[in-house]
Amino acid sequence: MKTCTWTFDESEFEHGVYHTSCKNAFFFEEGGIKENSFVYCPYCGGILEEHREPDATDADEDEE
Repeated sequence: MKTCTWTFDESEFEHGVYHTSCKNAFFFEEGGIKENSFVYCPYCGGILEEHREPDATDADEDEE
């Protein structure tokens, strides 16, 4: 089955936006993919896979 990777971008808007591998963007006013019970991409119909870039605090914890 086709998948669609959503990458969270905190730099966009106040709460962040997801950029999709099918070349779209999606914004939740509250919560994220799981909190809003999203399973499929509303643009391409693929099963959602969430990808988050590690932030600076995650990198610091890995070094210890």
